[in-house]
Amino acid sequence: MDDTTILVKTFERPDCLKQLLDSLEMAAPGCPVIVADDGEIPSGAVCQGRPDVTYLPMPFDQGLSAGRNFLVEHTDTEYCVILDDDFVMEDADTLEHLVSQLELDYDIVGGRLKLTNGRLQHYEGWMHQEGRVLYMIRLTSEGPTVPMQIVLNFLAARTQALRDVRWDDELKVCEHEEYFWRARAHGVRVGYTPRSTARHLRDTGSGRYRIFRNRIGEMRAKALAKHNWERTEWITV
Repeated sequence: MDDTTILVKTFERPDCLKQLLDSLEMAAPGCPVIVADDGEIPSGAVCQGRPDVTYLPMPFDQGLSAGRNFLVEHTDTEYCVILDDDFVMEDADTLEHLVSQLELDYDIVGGRLKLTNGRLQHYEGWMHQEGRVLYMIRLTSEGPTVPMQIVLNFLAARTQALRDVRWDDELKVCEHEEYFWRARAHGVRVGYTPRSTARHLRDTGSGRYRIFRNRIGEMRAKALAKHNWERTEWITV
């Protein structure tokens, strides 16, 4: 973790952000953390008194994609870790292992998430377009790190890879499949490791958070139109 920065985009969920930052103080002590906040009500107070945390306010409602791009622009380490603000780290090995797997010739390595009910959340697989449908073929592994083409947003990456393939700033949510499809075309090497697991609170935040988060239909339509897709679909083989 000596050459790694943890990147967190937050929006209107200060309680979640506090839980994440508290967990990082135990799971990744001394590792620099950058928080980008585009909420109308700033969460800067949550970051105060934390010497490893840099708080960067953004204009209101820039969106998840623009926030991640902004964070990468402010990163000067070789590696970075992308976290959502409603994740919690439960042990010190999780992030160190995730970053270490980049040395297996990967540009991005994703882990898995554990929901509050104990169920494991998977989003790893391969991608295939047939006609106007983008299929994500669900492949899971309980063994060593394996190649994939799409993984969860709990990931470590070579910072340059995220500079080479940026998230689409217009997609404030629903950015995920579209991003990894372009990364695939760009030759980004993606891997998945089940050994790195974080807890996902899936917190719906305040009423304001839900209003802005629930623009899924509009944003999904933009993502589909960008590639002339009719729909995206997960299948299990």
